[in-house]
Amino acid sequence: RPSFTPPALQAVTRDFAFLVPADLAAEDLLKAVRGSDKTNITGARVFDVFTGEGVPEGKKSIAIEVTLQPQEKSFRNEFFQSLTNSVSENSRKVGAVMRHELKTESLTLQTEVGTAALTVGKKDKGGK
Repeated sequence: RPSFTPPALQAVTRDFAFLVPADLAAEDLLKAVRGSDKTNITGARVFDVFTGEGVPEGKKSIAIEVTLQPQEKSFRNEFFQSLTNSVSENSRKVGAVMRHELKTESLTLQTEVGTAALTVGKKDKGGK
């Protein structure tokens, strides 16, 4: 058997978090992510599944670590942006949305409530 020759460039990992339908199998999401770049993605694994507070009814959060192996040159920022766009597009095909893409009213409301509470605290401490 031929001797092992390690890659010239070191593999890198990136984490992606998704909000998915509660009945979606993690393997379906993994397949979609792997299909985003069959040349450079050499591995993908689920490292967290969460349901509960902060996750809407009927949904779950799945976090995936993706391993990427550069072939001839190191990856640049443009590559990672393109990869993220491709992962987002492919994951939507199975009903997943990347967590950082979510803009919900509940998050806005939490921010407004937090700001209001901070403002009230300043008035109480300042005596005005």
